[in-house]
Amino acid sequence: MPPRRPELDALAIARLYDVMRGGYHGRAADKELAARIEDQFPGTAQTILDADAFHRRAAVLAVTAGGADGVLFGASGFPLRGEPQLHQDAARADPAARFGYASGSDVIRALTARELKDDERAAAFYASARDPAGLLGSPEAAAVGSPVSVHLPLVLHFWPADFAAWAVSEYGRLLRERGPGSSLVLSLRLDGGNGQYARLLADAGIRVHGHTAADVAGWIAAAGMTPDPRGVTDVRAWGRPWGTLREPPAGVMAGAVAVVP
Repeated sequence: MPPRRPELDALAIARLYDVMRGGYHGRAADKELAARIEDQFPGTAQTILDADAFHRRAAVLAVTAGGADGVLFGASGFPLRGEPQLHQDAARADPAARFGYASGSDVIRALTARELKDDERAAAFYASARDPAGLLGSPEAAAVGSPVSVHLPLVLHFWPADFAAWAVSEYGRLLRERGPGSSLVLSLRLDGGNGQYARLLADAGIRVHGHTAADVAGWIAAAGMTPDPRGVTDVRAWGRPWGTLREPPAGVMAGAVAVVP
């Protein structure tokens, strides 16, 4: 039996991230929380943008060197009107690739669908990243093709360790069915175990879990997937010639890619 699915307010998290990305969907309380985060942890907003850039780079590699037919973005947040969406660099790199944005919020799904309405190669659909079988078993996921790259942007730090380990393992099992070249792309905030960031968000009703780079590497290994040689590293370094493989310090946004061998 899988662990109990964590309960979280996906819309509240999406609004907070939207504010920190410079969007306009946040409420007054979201803007106040974003300001407190940036005051106590300067540069946090930039790390969220850095994670977006990491997923764009990883999506390009997935549909080119990785050989994936397309990319699925789980737990997608509010789209930024007029801004490049996560799939657009990959779409230019491979004109045949297809893309899907999954969200457990009908509000976000509808707004994303409106933003993608002129893009025949990308679709928005309702599915929770906390339900790997539901996400990958959807008609929209099937339409993306196989092998496929599944992205979970800025997600795992909202899941407790037992559920995160189960979910990574379950995605690995399902991606093996989609064939070699399929991959799982993760980004999350590593708090370094000091708990200050988690306490700040807990005051706003958002629970954050203090995972480490070693935790993420262990989940990937237990899932039977092959980690990219760059390891679990700062999202700014991943895929760059100057990349470092050392464990990120506290508070850094980390990224990792696991591939079906």
